[in-house]
Amino acid sequence: IPKRDWSSDVCSSDLSLATQLEREAQLSMSGLDSLLRVLGEIPGRKAVVLVTAGLLVSDRLDGRPDPGTIARAMGQDAARANATIYTVHVDPKFASQASASKKGPGSTDVTRDRAMLGNWLEDFSRVAGGRRLDVPVGGGEFAFSRVLKETSAYYLLAVEPTDADRDGQPHELKVKVDKRGVTVRNRQWVVIPPRSKAN
Repeated sequence: IPKRDWSSDVCSSDLSLATQLEREAQLSMSGLDSLLRVLGEIPGRKAVVLVTAGLLVSDRLDGRPDPGTIARAMGQDAARANATIYTVHVDPKFASQASASKKGPGSTDVTRDRAMLGNWLEDFSRVAGGRRLDVPVGGGEFAFSRVLKETSAYYLLAVEPTDADRDGQPHELKVKVDKRGVTVRNRQWVVIPPRSKAN
């Protein structure tokens, strides 16, 4: 009986699963990206609430599934659409994390699983000027109330662009305040249309 290399089968299976997860993630993100492009045709400021069970992304630099730099690109699309993104992460693992941490073994796995499902959502929401809100159980009314509260009022900051800035391309934007104990949420990208379109 020829000897079989089981390790090779496991690696092949893992690679196939990673490829499938990456395709599913890209399909989901493509749908959201299409929505942002449509919203870009509607004038005015918008708030988008994304309800999701998470997006599995590796927590290692060379790991898979890896969505690459798509969070940055979609943050730029949100800037073009003048949209702020809030993510409501329906996360049943959140409720079990506390009980798992008391038991000791396995608690690290639960924490890591949550991070792999939620970290990309956090990064994307932050780049798009919003935040991720975790919903462990129930209907998540508190999360939607929080989004409503945060979007009901805001400071409008104005900048004077130079002619070089009026290229229709995303430009990184940083907002800082001197006051302690406050959280600043702002889109990290701004798109200034050419002067012919601005007038």
